[in-house]
Amino acid sequence: MDEFSLIGKELRKDFDRRRVFQGISFHLSTRDSLSITGRNGSGKTTLAKIISGVLTPTAGSVTMSLRGSTLRVEQRREHLGFVAPYLQLYDEFTAYENLHLAGQIRGRKRKGEEIEGLLGRVGLLSFKDYRVGTYSSGMKQRLKYAFALLHQPSLLILDEPMSYL
Repeated sequence: MDEFSLIGKELRKDFDRRRVFQGISFHLSTRDSLSITGRNGSGKTTLAKIISGVLTPTAGSVTMSLRGSTLRVEQRREHLGFVAPYLQLYDEFTAYENLHLAGQIRGRKRKGEEIEGLLGRVGLLSFKDYRVGTYSSGMKQRLKYAFALLHQPSLLILDEPMSYL
């Protein structure tokens, strides 16, 4: 695995006049993990989106580095995988087609055996040719894990990782 670090410093997020959180700092390196816990509405998903670069913090900073080089926010996408129950899949495509398309969009075409290997890891290989619209909620959630692992990310962000499983 590549030498990786993720540093959050004094993060704060406000929406309009409502402060969601403040004073959050962390430092993660290769093989580290971070659990974000809290009650509903405490900002867990917001923090995950800030870490991934989807949202900007009101104050503070997040820095991601790979092999000693700091990545720009737009480069983070290449090095992280994101799993969340609210992410959308193409219901009219099969699981195989969904993963094949995602690889093309990311500019990282995957061979058939790589896609099948991922589907096997998440327990969906025998359903690879079924339209995703016919999948149960749990099967869709497992397919989202395969999406997140498709490009072998340095960082895996799991927002509500046990939802629908």
